[in-house]
Amino acid sequence: MKIKMFLITLIIICIGLIFFFSSSYNPQIKPSSCKINGKLNSTFDILLPISCPNGQIFDSNSIGYSNFKGEIVLLDENWVNASLFHDNYFAIVTNKDHLDAIINKKGNYILDYEYSDISYLGEDRYFLKKIVNEKHTYFFGRYVDGQIMIKEVEYEYMYDYAEGLAAVILKGNNKIGYVDKNGELVIPFIYDRNPLLTHQFFNGKVVVIKDGLYGVINRENEVVVPFAYDYIQPSTQKEIYLKFSQEAKWGLMNNRYEIMINPAFLSMGNDSENIISVSLNQINYAFLNIDTNQLITDFIYKKASNHNFIDQYNYFQNQHAVVTKDSQHFNLLNQDGLELFTEEYLGIKMINKRYVLLKSDDELFYLYNLQTKESIEFNALDILVYPHFEVLAICNEFYEDGAMVYQLYDLGGNEIIPGLKIYDYMKIHIINDTPYLYFNGELYNKSFSSYFDKEMNLIWKP
Repeated sequence: MKIKMFLITLIIICIGLIFFFSSSYNPQIKPSSCKINGKLNSTFDILLPISCPNGQIFDSNSIGYSNFKGEIVLLDENWVNASLFHDNYFAIVTNKDHLDAIINKKGNYILDYEYSDISYLGEDRYFLKKIVNEKHTYFFGRYVDGQIMIKEVEYEYMYDYAEGLAAVILKGNNKIGYVDKNGELVIPFIYDRNPLLTHQFFNGKVVVIKDGLYGVINRENEVVVPFAYDYIQPSTQKEIYLKFSQEAKWGLMNNRYEIMINPAFLSMGNDSENIISVSLNQINYAFLNIDTNQLITDFIYKKASNHNFIDQYNYFQNQHAVVTKDSQHFNLLNQDGLELFTEEYLGIKMINKRYVLLKSDDELFYLYNLQTKESIEFNALDILVYPHFEVLAICNEFYEDGAMVYQLYDLGGNEIIPGLKIYDYMKIHIINDTPYLYFNGELYNKSFSSYFDKEMNLIWKP
């Protein structure tokens, strides 16, 4: 009888334990089986590169692609790296022999593993490298009717395409020329290379260097700004005004390369909301309103020291600039030249027009609302800011190998996904102008990556 009662009691306890764990288990962090469980419905489907954990399907991790339902559409144990899909719906994959190939969204190989490196240049064009007889051979590729047409070329490097032209470097020459969309040379190899420039055309013009001096040419290689400058900032869609230097003094042009402010300063920041930082001695800085050509502050601000809790300083964004008078402590400046805070902080990061993150001491932070003047206090080892998502990644612990462990919070101070932990590695993919947060780690495995959309919905995780 006692044995029977004991067995009945034991069964009841087991049932209770099963019920407890099944009811408390969060299916959102359950690992997938890491096998193909979805299909491509259309070539317009957006696919995200993913990495599968060891031992769930192959002996080593596998690289593949997931759709927005979290279904794995492509998977290959031979891949060690995979790019995003490009404009022509092709992607570059790398195998275990460190050779590159090109696939389409069905996983079919458009180019097989023959190349030591493949780069996508935009506008359906590629630059490829192959080692033949222990020597590098270079190829130009262009997309035609679902295929990549390849031809060998004499240039050893290609920049990205813009407006149908790409800068190229001739083998052993280190001079810049330009090729058209067929890879044919249309501007000769006569310009100097600067690794800091993109060498891209914008509105039919490009900044080039000749004999150490900067000028501007058009698509016909006609000089539209003479080679008379120490530096000219290249024009892009982002910049309205461009810095230039002449005889060691800095001035400002508009994006048509017309001089707006004559060179008068020893140092000048970048245009930001039509206000720019300037200095007469490279020590003390003031802010200049470009529209009025008038200073809005005195020369009282400094450069920041090596500081890890500011993204940018002396630069306006969201109608404010982070500034410092002693290189160590920071305040916010508005567009009227007025400082916002009566006390200064060890660091300030702008999030958007409404919020900034203030670092008060090594482990004390404040999320400050610029409109209501209210703040939320955080005690943390570190905080990362993701303005695209209006998300904070807050660290309060270290992993056993010393990596910092982060958890995600919204701007109301609420944990977004309780129990989810992130380990060190985070980046953002921009696909079709939409950002996706991509990071490593969760409770069960810190070696593989997950995706979230802008609303912080979990798209895929291993």
